[in-house]
Amino acid sequence: MDNNLYNIETDNEDIYFIPKEGYDSALIWLPGYADTAKSYIDDIPDERRHVPEKMKVIILTAPKVGSTYSWDTSMTSTNTERISKVIESESKVVGGYSRVFLGGFSQGAMMTFLLGLTLKNIVLGGLICCAGSYYSFIRPESDRKTLPIIICQGTQDNIISHKSAMQSYKHLFDEGYNVIYKTYDIKHELIWAEYKDIKEFIVNILNKNGILKCSF
Repeated sequence: MDNNLYNIETDNEDIYFIPKEGYDSALIWLPGYADTAKSYIDDIPDERRHVPEKMKVIILTAPKVGSTYSWDTSMTSTNTERISKVIESESKVVGGYSRVFLGGFSQGAMMTFLLGLTLKNIVLGGLICCAGSYYSFIRPESDRKTLPIIICQGTQDNIISHKSAMQSYKHLFDEGYNVIYKTYDIKHELIWAEYKDIKEFIVNILNKNGILKCSF
């Protein structure tokens, strides 16, 4: 792990990776069920960098209740409030919601769909949903059709099936959402090829918004 890149701060089980050279955008990442922010402690500062240099990364450990398969209302409400506060706080620092990205893995991806599409008056820079599916009960706000969304899915995933993820993509695409779908020959996991696509997704949006001027 290259500690020259970030100042690393913790808040209970959450971890904040703050670029030492300053930051102008933020990624809030939600791990899967029973996972913690510590799982990413080596990935974020890796020299291969799967986020832009001036992007702060916040990993929020989920409450240890609920599951990928049964949506716990109390957990969802508590988690939504906490994540919303982080989004609000970071948007003020970086200069607006368009510079804040929300992403997650498995249960975290499901929370990303829920919050990113339903929080009122908050249109983020983009949503990153890995190995998760879209719940039919979600009622998106009317201004989310142009919100960039990337869905990343393993074709060998035995937890969230390729079929389920594809159905999520097809539903959003058919409804006119700005969504792209990427697949990988993997199980229920994250790999560096996936991280590379995530970085490209983020960089393209920031370049389009005039926030970042860089390429790969």
